[in-house]
Order: sequence, then C-alpha cells, then structure tokens
Amino acid sequence: MQRPGSDCRTPRRAALLSLCIVLLFPSTSPGAEKVRPSPSPSSLSARPLDITNEVVVTPYADLKSEDHQRLAPGDRVSFRVIEEKIEPKPLLVADSGELEVPYVGRIMAKERTCQDLTREIKQKLEEKYFHRATVVLSVELLNPVRGSVYLFGEVRAAGSQPIPSGEPLTLAKAIIRSGGFTDFADKRRVKVTRETTLPSGSTNQTFTVDIARVLQRGQLQQDLKLESGDIIYIPTRLVNF
Repeated sequence: MQRPGSDCRTPRRAALLSLCIVLLFPSTSPGAEKVRPSPSPSSLSARPLDITNEVVVTPYADLKSEDHQRLAPGDRVSFRVIEEKIEPKPLLVADSGELEVPYVGRIMAKERTCQDLTREIKQKLEEKYFHRATVVLSVELLNPVRGSVYLFGEVRAAGSQPIPSGEPLTLAKAIIRSGGFTDFADKRRVKVTRETTLPSGSTNQTFTVDIARVLQRGQLQQDLKLESGDIIYIPTRLVNF
C-alpha cells in the first residue's frame, strides 16, 4: 500500500532529472574524452601561419661598408654604384697602395678603411658623373700577409718576418717567433726604427723598449705594436753575467 500523500510518479521524475543532469554536465573522466582528429594538410595550408621571426630588408641607402679593416696591398674589394644597376666589380689594391676606381681613377687606399674611401669616391662621382651616387665598397678577400718587419742583432733567427692578417704583431711576438734572444742580448734596450711620413717629408722615429718587462714580468702594456717596414735591433749587453 502507498503511504498517504505519496505519488507513484516520483521515481519517474527522479529518473528524468538524473538524465537531464547527465546531458547538461557530461562526464570529464579520461575515458569519456573524445580524441580530436588531426587536421588535414589542406586545412593547414588554408589557415594563416603565425610568423615569429620577422625578416627586415635593408634598403640600398642603408648599406654600410666595413669601417674597421684598414686596407693593404694585395687586398681585394668589391665596388658598386647602386644607381648604375650593374653587378659589383672586384678591385685590387696595387703594390703601390692605390686602388683603380671606375670613373675616378687611382686613389690611395693603403691604411684606409672602406668607409673612408666610400666618402671620397662618392664625392668625386657626384662632382662629374652622378646627381646622386650610392657607393657600396666592401672587402672580398684580405691578403694573408700585411707586410713585413726586419729583425737583426742578438736573436736566434734574424731576418724578415711577415705580419699575418687578422692579428696584430707586437715586438714580443716577433722576438718569440724569431726563436728568442741569444745569451748576450740586451733585453732592456731593444730599438725599433719606423719610417714616418710628415707634411714636411719622411723621417725616422726610434722607440727604445724594455722588452724584459713584457716577457719576464708580464707587463703587456709595455709591448709595442709593430707596423710594416719596422726595423728591430737587439743590441749586445756590455757586461755578460
């Protein structure tokens, strides 16, 4: 018998309510998840790509030439005037240190940078040939030898020594590469003679270096950077002990 006031439809209503809850809030258990199908290649190509690396194209007017490397005989550079719309032309620094530039002629390039030369070439071109000249001058190939220095006196291998490209040659390095001092060398009075060009003409400049401070005490600030044509003389000690 049913209790007074009870309704026989109550279990059916409870079942319907449970069904509604399941439909509104589906199970989140791992077994109930559906695996999404992998996108097809056609759908990928149709979607816009996310660009994370931006490529900036530099206009011709903003191109920069090398502004640190000083040129020497045997170096090869690339020359171009953008307004001509022709391929770059290779130029070679002659043994005299000069560069033969189209329209301009010979200009001194030795011990000058591409940036310095670019300004001069641009000015000369715009004086006669171009209303505006965008000059691009860059190093293609460096001569592996940047000149030579000469050692004589109390060293084990006297003679000429090349200056390698890409690294400075100092007095201490030159002495080490020559095999070092002899037993009678005066390490405190090493002389370096250098030809210097002044407005009044060429003159010789002599440096006296206490190279023992560099080699024995590690005082690198006392070392001397050599230049092509330097003559290094290592004298003999007056008293041998």
